[in-house]
Parts: sequence; structure tokens; C-alpha cells
Amino acid sequence: MNSRPLQQKFRDRDRDAAPVSIFSRAEDVLEAMLESIQGGELHVRPTLDCDDGGNPFPHYLEIGLALRHCLEDKSRRDYLIQRLRPHVSVIIGYLPAGIQQQGLLPRPSPEQLQEAGFRRLEEISDEEVRQWLIGDGGLIYGELKRHEIENYFDVIRPLVRRGGTL
Repeated sequence: MNSRPLQQKFRDRDRDAAPVSIFSRAEDVLEAMLESIQGGELHVRPTLDCDDGGNPFPHYLEIGLALRHCLEDKSRRDYLIQRLRPHVSVIIGYLPAGIQQQGLLPRPSPEQLQEAGFRRLEEISDEEVRQWLIGDGGLIYGELKRHEIENYFDVIRPLVRRGGTL
């Protein structure tokens, strides 16, 4: 994976946090949300892997956004189908959930993507697409741990404008 501004320290365990009972800052709402997801029923899933052992989310975002760009650009849909066809056995449903409206991907501007150094789908190998599809399927039927969600939010923060859509 190319080095990007999004590379940063990767959390590998949950941290202790004081419960939030008064909401005076935006961070309080996020903390309360993170508190609410802890515990409950556990659906074990394989972890997302990264070749260099770092944070896997920049890589996940890069490939997912490249796939979704092809889905949203009508002139590139045939190319998307061509790239997905060899991997149909690992796709859950008709289209990978991550590239659909309800997926985990933010909606960055083209300038933000270029600044982050994200590759186009043509630059991404079939093996990377296959591994992305497997990881994306795992995110549907598994749970993200708190530290994984914090890692994910760290990565998407520069890609989501204030008041933007996630």
C-alpha cells in the first residue's frame, strides 16, 4: 500500500473510558455511542488484515471507494461487473454491501481522494479486490470492537466534511 497521510498509529485494544452522562460537546455524543456498542452478543469475524501490520482501514477505504466510484458512474458499471465477476463466490448478495448506500464508506470529494493518494480501481489487483470483498462480508455479519471503530473514525475523519454524510 502506498504511504498516505492517513497512515497513523493503529490501536490494537480497547481503551478504558469514563461513562458520559452530560452532553456538552460533540465528542460526548460519539463517546456515548461507543459506550452503547460495548458488550452484547458477540459475532466473531476474521479481523481485517493489512500487509504492513498497521491500520487496515485506509486500505479498506481505498478499495471500497474505488469500487463504489465505478458503481456510481454509469459509464464504468460494465468495468465494475467485469472486476467483480471472478469473485462472485465471496460476494454476499447482489452487490458488496460496503459499496451500497448503507455501507461503511464515507462520501469524500474527488479532491479529498486525490489528496489521500487513493488509487483508481484499474490500479488495484484482483487479489486485493477479492480480499476486500471477503473483509467487507465479514463486517456485515460481525461486530467491530471499540478500538476498531476508533481506528475507522480516525481514518475517515479527513474524508467527512462537517455536516457531511456517513
